[in-house]
Amino acid sequence: MTRIRIRKGIAKGVVKIPSSKSYGHRALIAAALAYGQSIISNLNYSKDILATIDALRVLGAQIDIEGSRAIVNGCNPFLAKCSNVLCEESGSTLRFLIPVFSLGNELHTFMGKGELLKRPQSVYQKLFNKMDAVFLHYCDRIEAAGPLVAGEYHLAGNVSSQFITGLLFAMPLLNDGSILHIEEPFASKSYVSITIDILRRFNIKVIMDGNDIFIKGKQKYLPYDYEVEGDYSSAAFFGLLGAINNEISIKGLSPSLQGDRVVFDYLKLAGAHVDIRENEIVVGNGICNGCTFDLNDCPDLGPALMALAAISNETFVFNNIARLKIKESDRVACMFEELAKIGAKLCSDDNKAIIEGVDVNNLKGTYEFSGHNDHRIVMALAIISTVLPQGAVINGAEAVAKSYPDFFEDLRKLGIEVEVVDD
Repeated sequence: MTRIRIRKGIAKGVVKIPSSKSYGHRALIAAALAYGQSIISNLNYSKDILATIDALRVLGAQIDIEGSRAIVNGCNPFLAKCSNVLCEESGSTLRFLIPVFSLGNELHTFMGKGELLKRPQSVYQKLFNKMDAVFLHYCDRIEAAGPLVAGEYHLAGNVSSQFITGLLFAMPLLNDGSILHIEEPFASKSYVSITIDILRRFNIKVIMDGNDIFIKGKQKYLPYDYEVEGDYSSAAFFGLLGAINNEISIKGLSPSLQGDRVVFDYLKLAGAHVDIRENEIVVGNGICNGCTFDLNDCPDLGPALMALAAISNETFVFNNIARLKIKESDRVACMFEELAKIGAKLCSDDNKAIIEGVDVNNLKGTYEFSGHNDHRIVMALAIISTVLPQGAVINGAEAVAKSYPDFFEDLRKLGIEVEVVDD
C-alpha cells in the first residue's frame, strides 16, 4: 500500500487533462468489432483501459500499442472460443463485454479483483434468464454464454447504464431488430448518449427516443480512426483545486456529451470563478455558497463535490446519491468516514446526503486519510489536503492508477509538494 503525503501549498499553472476513460473503452470495443483496421489515438492507459484491451485480445482482436495510440484490427465475436476474461477492477470492461462475448454459445468466465464481482449484475441476470442464455454469478466469477436473442426487453434504469451500453454493442449484430425499454428512473443517461455517439462513428445506427432505444439488426461495424476527447471526470479534481486553492488553467477539454461536464456549472454555483475559453477553462476560488447538487447523471462527481462541501463552512445538499454506494466502494459511507476526520457534519438517507462543512482556518494537527481502494476518493482527498494547515497523509494512493496514473505528477507540476511516505 502506497502512502502519500500532500503538503499545504499554493497551486498555480496549467494542467492538461488526460483522455476520457468512458470514450476510450467504447472506441476500443467498437474498433474490435469492425472488420478492418482502426486507429484509436490519445489513449490514457489507465488500469481500466488496459483491462479492456486485454479482454478484447481474448475476444480475438489484434491490438498493437504505439505510444498513445492503439492500432486495432477487428474480429468476429461470434467465433470467440471458450475463455477466461480478467476484468481487473473495471466495471466498464465487465459489463460492456459480457453481451459481446455472449453473441455465440461458448461459455466464458469473467473474473475481477477488489469489489468488482460484488457490484450488482441483476440486469443481466434477468435478461439472460429471459433469453434462456447462461448467466451464473458466483462470488469469484461470472459465467456467461449465449446466444443472445433479439427482441423487446424492459431493463431497470436505476442500477447502471453500463448494462445498456453492453447490449448496444452486441445487439446490432443480431439477425433481427431489438427494442430496449428503460424503466424510470433512467440514471446516467448521458453515458448511453456517449455510446450511441461512438456507435454512429463506426457505422452502427441506434435511435433513442425518450426511454426507448431502437436497434436495427444485421448491422456491420466499419473501421474508423478516432481521437479520444479529454475527460471531464478527471478534470473535476483540478476544477476543485482551482475553486479551493488558487487559480489554475485546465486544458485538453472540448464540448462534450459527458455528463460530468456539469462540474464547472456546479463549481460556479458554489461560488468559484469559472471562465470557459476557447482552448482552456480557468477556475479560481471565490466566496463559497451552500447549494444543492443533483448527481443523477454525474455520480462520479460525488467525491470531489463532497470534498468541496466539507471545507466550505457552508451546508450542501446532494440528491440522487444511491448509485454512489455501488461503485468501487460505497462512496457515501467512505467519504463520510474520511470527511468526519476534519470535523464535517454529515447525514444521509437512501438517496440524499447533507454535509455541513468546516472552516479550514480553524483546523489543527495532521490528518491521515484512507483511500478505500477507490481512485476518486484518493483524488478528492488529495485536493483538499492542499489547503489543510499541515496537509495530510493518504493511504492507498496507488488506486489512482485505475483511471489517472499521472495524477500526482500533474499535481506536482502545479506546485504542490507530494512525497511517498516510507513505512
